[in-house]
Amino acid sequence: GKWAIRNFKTGYYFGGAEDMLKVYEKAPTPTEYWTVRLGVHPQVSIRNVNRKRYARFEPENQRIQFDELTPWGSDALITLEFRDGKYAVKACNNTYLKSDGTLVGGPSAETLYTLEIRSGQYSGMALKDNKAKYLTAVGQDAVMQARNKAVTKDELFTLEDSHPQVFITAHNGKMVSIKQGIDLTANQDELSDRETFQAEYDRQGEAWRFRTTDNKYWSLEAASGIQGVGNNRSATTLFNIDWLEDGAINLRASNGRYLMARMNGSLYAVSDAPTDKERFYITIINRPILVLKCDFGFIGFKSPSNPRIECNKA
Repeated sequence: GKWAIRNFKTGYYFGGAEDMLKVYEKAPTPTEYWTVRLGVHPQVSIRNVNRKRYARFEPENQRIQFDELTPWGSDALITLEFRDGKYAVKACNNTYLKSDGTLVGGPSAETLYTLEIRSGQYSGMALKDNKAKYLTAVGQDAVMQARNKAVTKDELFTLEDSHPQVFITAHNGKMVSIKQGIDLTANQDELSDRETFQAEYDRQGEAWRFRTTDNKYWSLEAASGIQGVGNNRSATTLFNIDWLEDGAINLRASNGRYLMARMNGSLYAVSDAPTDKERFYITIINRPILVLKCDFGFIGFKSPSNPRIECNKA
């Protein structure tokens, strides 16, 4: 699972130790081999290049399979756990994927995979088990398991950030929904995909977008109404979240006004100052396992014996 990094122009290898790093060796020695760790957040969505579908945990048969066009809900959350230079694939129920496609309660040699990056006509990531077989999507149900010793499109995967998915409850105790059409209305008691929204942070705009299950976004439309008709490039789809002390939030639209739920539940951005009608509660539903990361690194214990929390973990 280790990599040797060779300079394209000189043919020499990059290596060394501590602050003495150089491109010097004609052939790799132990100091020229590197353990590569992904820089992405470990909770991801995994897409199979050939099937063009996303992985999800299938609870009835207790397996991971590629059958979702859009990764929606907690079952589509996959965690890549880094262990001794290799990766374990974890489903949302905290079980580990064995190379035979079954899910088990703990890590072992059969749940660890070597990461390979492939480029060319088809590019992506491949995961090789301890018997040199690659994870792929098998059969009509596209079950994730190791089968072949060669990499084709079916053994290639792409990783995407897994955004938080939420439901939002208004002051009337009802969930915001698009069940009735394009209008956002707080009028539902039962949670479904129509009441689930993906919260995506826009760093340039320093605000949030809410994506619907129809791949549209909340948008401020005519007469200050909120509708699920926008795209991820429009300023009208940006919303600011103000967190209140009791856990509630206020939402501000691109016109600078606060969202409110009217008597029939319809959402409008017409309030200059928040009142009880502008209070909402936001609940994350696709994070059964929570991994926290800040600007300095991941958050965790200083050591197994020291309970101090630090925010600089690799």
